[in-house]
Amino acid sequence: MLKFLNYRYFYIVLIFILATITLSIIFRDDFLITGRPLTEDGYYSFTVARNIALGNGFTVGQGIRTNGFQPLFTIILSIPYLLTSGDKIVTLRIILFIEWIIYVLTAIVIGKIGKNFIKRVKINEEFNYNISLLISYIYLSCVSIFLLHFNGLETGLLLLFYSLLWYLYQNNFTKDYKNLFFYSILLGILVLIRIDTVFFVILFSLSQIIINSYLFKERIVRFFIVSITSFIVTLPWWLYNYIYFGSFIPTSGVAQQSWSFDLLRVREALIALSQNLMPLVYLGTATLEGWVSNVVRIFLIILFGLLTIKIWNKTKKQIIKDECCKRNIIFGSIIILSMLILIFYYTFSFYATWFYFRYFAPIILLSILLIGIVISYLISKIPKLNILMVLLILPLTVSVYLIWKGYYPNEYYIHQLALVKDFVQNNEYVGAFQSGTLGYFYDNTINLDGKTNIEAIKHRNNLLEYLENKNIGWLCDWKWKLEKLLVGEKPESRKLWVKISEKGKFLLLKKDINKLDF
Repeated sequence: MLKFLNYRYFYIVLIFILATITLSIIFRDDFLITGRPLTEDGYYSFTVARNIALGNGFTVGQGIRTNGFQPLFTIILSIPYLLTSGDKIVTLRIILFIEWIIYVLTAIVIGKIGKNFIKRVKINEEFNYNISLLISYIYLSCVSIFLLHFNGLETGLLLLFYSLLWYLYQNNFTKDYKNLFFYSILLGILVLIRIDTVFFVILFSLSQIIINSYLFKERIVRFFIVSITSFIVTLPWWLYNYIYFGSFIPTSGVAQQSWSFDLLRVREALIALSQNLMPLVYLGTATLEGWVSNVVRIFLIILFGLLTIKIWNKTKKQIIKDECCKRNIIFGSIIILSMLILIFYYTFSFYATWFYFRYFAPIILLSILLIGIVISYLISKIPKLNILMVLLILPLTVSVYLIWKGYYPNEYYIHQLALVKDFVQNNEYVGAFQSGTLGYFYDNTINLDGKTNIEAIKHRNNLLEYLENKNIGWLCDWKWKLEKLLVGEKPESRKLWVKISEKGKFLLLKKDINKLDF
């Protein structure tokens, strides 16, 4: 037993190393701090958060009202902007620090969930030693999870909140009405973190009727407590969306919505699902993150799935008898059902397939738990495998090193923003489809893809006319994007736009009525 207890300190050291490595990214130079792991979409939230702090409300650009963001995390981010008086670089460091805290806390909570589950299962004497630290360590070591937590979006907070809700439910927190009411408030907050979690909340509400451990009358009361309380918590956001934008779906969702059955989307959804089921595998570039990584992930998913079935066959009698284990199964089942709904919804309604991995992220909590249990089981059979676990540090260490060396800079910052700064006066408007970073650093940016600008959605078939009405004299975006825009419009309109310069993938155009050639 002593040797297993000694490994406890071994994992504590590994966790401390990973936490230190990931924390280091907040100390990079200003130029590097704008790039990975922060993403372009994160800057949309940053812009709104900064405007909130400066007293401009939920706006982007020059007072354009928006709902193209997830509300709670954006409001939380407004606090550091308030403390720094809107400083755009210093606040990015604070945001990364906040995300680091969320990252570490999520790892701790998911480790606690695993420990509470496994300690009731007796396979052999060593099976559940260090399980909490092991799961936390695995969580922190996954590069894909690291990127989800530090992308500048709500994903990390979402995973933390799911974990907290799971932990509370696991410990029978909802057994009485008072606690259930508080839990229902947390469910409402979950929706404010990311609104597509409404499916999870609906299913959780329905589960209160289905669970037969209460009398029928109690089940009905519990259903209404959950559904009504969580709805009231989220009601202000639904009203804001509908009153000002005529839809309950934010413009960031409407802008990317396109119902279609597309085999390409199905393929990308399956790949995203495999990434969430096996987050240990991440090769990081478009070149390497291809069929090789997909094959490796599928192989490991099958292998770990077979080992999970083996463990289940050995422990199912213990699990079925234990109330805590039953609650774990119920909560996990609700996550699975809600994610199946989301997978179907996004696959057939959203063309932005590159976001599927992030949209399906809650699946990671289940997969990390099962991966941790399987590895713990293997270690109980072969204790020397503990030493090999140190290898999990390498992928994240290499990733952070590459981030420090500037291998993943923000192209929107070094190319798109640079073009605008070099040629455009501060009082002139610039239109851009990709307007996250540009809109954050240049206040007179007008979003054209509709993510944060409902007017752009309304004029998506006559954007040049919209530019004329808004007196927008500059365009700066990907070259192919602007050429596609001009080709699709009237000849007399597109001839007014002339090329000024280009940098990287980006092209800068200016409207000039004295020139007719593009």
